[in-house]
Parts: sequence; C-alpha cells; structure tokens
Amino acid sequence: MKGIIISTLLLFIISDSFAQKKSSVISYWKDGLVVESSDGKFKSIYGGRIMYDVAFFFQDDWLEENIGHLNNGTEFRRARMYTSGTMYERTSYKIEMDFAGGSVAFKDVYIDIKKIPVVGTLRLGNFKEPFRLDVLTSSRFMSFMERATIVDFFVDRNTGFMLKNDLLEKRMSWQAGVFRRATAFGDDEQANDGYNLTGRITGLPILNEDSTKLLHLGAAYSFRKPDDHIYRVSSKPEANLGLNYADTDSMLGVDAINLVSAEASLIYKRYSLQTEYVGAAVHSRNDSLGPLTHNFSAFYITIGVFLTGESKNYISSYKGFGRVNPKKNFGKDGGIGAWELVIRSSNISLASGNLNGGTIDNLAAGVNWYLNPATRITLNYIYSTLNRPIGNIFLFMGSASIIQMRFQVDF
Repeated sequence: MKGIIISTLLLFIISDSFAQKKSSVISYWKDGLVVESSDGKFKSIYGGRIMYDVAFFFQDDWLEENIGHLNNGTEFRRARMYTSGTMYERTSYKIEMDFAGGSVAFKDVYIDIKKIPVVGTLRLGNFKEPFRLDVLTSSRFMSFMERATIVDFFVDRNTGFMLKNDLLEKRMSWQAGVFRRATAFGDDEQANDGYNLTGRITGLPILNEDSTKLLHLGAAYSFRKPDDHIYRVSSKPEANLGLNYADTDSMLGVDAINLVSAEASLIYKRYSLQTEYVGAAVHSRNDSLGPLTHNFSAFYITIGVFLTGESKNYISSYKGFGRVNPKKNFGKDGGIGAWELVIRSSNISLASGNLNGGTIDNLAAGVNWYLNPATRITLNYIYSTLNRPIGNIFLFMGSASIIQMRFQVDF
C-alpha cells in the first residue's frame, strides 16, 4: 500500500508540473500517456498492466498423493505501473514497479546512455539479462500465459550493467553484461562474491520491409558463480498457481554454472514458429568424490496462426515481440478483434547422475482474443506429465490437465 501511495503521489507531482507549463509540452495517447516537450529534448511515457488469472487443476492420484493437492484458484499475476522516457536525446530511463501479491518490487529500473561510439548503448540498473528471446519479450505480448519451463534455470532480472548495439542496419545485434544477484529492490547486498557474465548475439537473415516475413536466429552464453555456492532448479507445469513437479533440491558446493541457449523464430504473414533450447552444466565439488558435473536441459517449440490475418509484431533483438494491433477492434469498429491460435510442446529434464529431479513434458494449446491493442483475453489448456528415471529408463509417474484464463489490460 505504501508503494502505491508513493507512486500515485509521484505521478500527480509530475503531471501537475507539466500542467503548469502547458505552453512548453505536448501530451497525447499512443498505447500509453505520452508527454513531450515542444523542443523534443524531453519525452515521458506512463503506463501499466493488470493481469488477472483463473486456473482449474485436474491431477491424477499419484500427483495428489506424492506432490500435493492443488486447489482451483485466482490471482493477480501482475499489477504494474511504469514511467520511461528520454532526456537530451542520449539519456533514457525506465522505472517499473510491481504490486502483485501484496508487496512492492522493482522490475525494470535502469538508466541508458545511448549512441556511444563503437559500443552503442550502456545500460545500468536492474533489468533482464540478455538470454533468450522468450524472456526478453514482455509478458504483455507472450503467446501463452506463462513462459515455457525453459525459463526456470535462473531469475531473468538482476542488477548490473550491459553494453548493446545493432549492426548491419539492425540485421545483427549483440548484448553483453556483468550482473549480480539482486534483491526485490535491485540491491546486491546478498551477492557477496557471486556474479554472472551473460552475452548474446542475434541475426535476421530474412527480413522484409514491414517485418511480416522474417527469420530470427540467436545464441547466448552465461557463466554464473553463485555467491552461496548453492543452485536449485524447480519447475511448475507452466501454471503459476501450480506446484513444482520437477525439482533438483539444493545442490551444495556449486562452483560454477555454464548455460548455453539457441533460439529461432520464423514469421510468415499470419503464421509463426518459435523454438529455443537451453543446456546447463552445473559444476560442484564434493570433498569425498572430487569434482562433479550435472547436466540439465530444456526446450520448447511454439506454432501460431492469426485467424483474422494479423501478424506477430517483431520489435528488436533485445525487446523481442510487441503489441498486436487488430485489423478491426471489437466494438464500435464493427470488428471482432484479432484471434490467434497457438500450440506448444515443451520439455525440461532435471535428472542427471545421482540427482533425480524428474522430467516434465507439457503439451499446451491456447486461444488469444485481442479485443483491441490494450485488451486481451487468453484461454490455455495444458497436459503435463512427470517422469523419473530408474537407471537408464524413464518411468511415468503422473499427469495433470490444467485449464487457465487471463484477463489483461496493458498500456
């Protein structure tokens, strides 16, 4: 509540300040409130998002007895407010706070210094590490309510700095940064000697003028030294209200983690395909057994089609995909909005050596109804199975069916 009051007061003070200088600013609406100085030196955007979710779970007896009972539920998955802007052309910023769950936390809070010769842009603060297209795409514009299980290998946002640049008329891009584990407010006071080194490179070998035909390819690497020498991966069946079906538990004595990823996205008019793979090598040391390495992996493939003829909106290498604008909005325009069908197959394997974290296979189908550029209703069905290895054989443990819906407004 305190955070909401502070954010409201700040917004009121800024708005009142602009109101007193009506002759020097221009305000207008473009998927959010935009306030711009008449000389073009200052520009601010104000926005937010509300995501309200409903989920129904149907687990078999084995999961009920061994993992736990799941009640049907609802939640505010995200409730955020943000302001971003540009000052004197080469400096920009963003401040985004999340109020979901009854607490306040930093999301994107950073400063950009742009157009630096050779290196491009320097970003400092709390933001997403440059690893994987699906993570870099905003939650507002994901094809499914939740990202695939591949997301569970590490928290996407941390505090640090990053350099990024576009080459060959934005047909090639790179990002590289140094990060520390952050608290809910971007501090690294718990990081001690831990750090992450993360880099990514992408290219667009196919790209037409309006981005309705494109092929995006990319790869990334991250070296991670955990400050407490503990690493754990746990994974839900792509439902935030669900339970962890696969879990490595806490791995102790971890010296380093090496993560590699490969990504590809193909857009052809109303059709889309996206796939990613992540491999993780966790290096630990046991006094009696010597050095050990555990290998985990995950992948997904998503296929989508707009029944109403729209196309996914590719923004950039680091931002991924953006807002969908229906050809005709639902309502006064006399249209039905934009309708998208998507299917996804995903897998995460957390079994390696003497660690039996299990393997999850998910098959998901979804319908996205974009009533207008700011409003979306999503329906997802997920069939999830849990397997665990006995020797070299993976045995079926249990399965669940999940039906979930999201009601979303963002601007």
